[in-house]
Amino acid sequence: MRTIPVCLAALVFVGVSAFAWTGSQQTRTVSTGGPTVDEMLTAFRADMQSTRADLLAKNLTLTAEQAAKFWPLFDQYQKEQNVIMDEQLKGIQSYVDVADAHQRAFRA
Repeated sequence: MRTIPVCLAALVFVGVSAFAWTGSQQTRTVSTGGPTVDEMLTAFRADMQSTRADLLAKNLTLTAEQAAKFWPLFDQYQKEQNVIMDEQLKGIQSYVDVADAHQRAFRA
């Protein structure tokens, strides 16, 4: 059972890192008339959550009783992580916006 927290920690790290990288790349996509940042975040989050759930389902051997307890907790965990990641992404986007403004001011 010790592998579950380690797997979850690794998945969280990968998810946050990927979110941070994606957040830094999205301003370029928006400026070209592509999908909005919110649309990309929603799609990315759905993909990440699906991937996490698939990885766990394939690698955990849970009894029916354990699964009935685990999956609702995992769903709640993902919802809580969404709130945290949204705040992190807001900070990253704010940084990008300020850096963009400074760069435009420097060029002017």
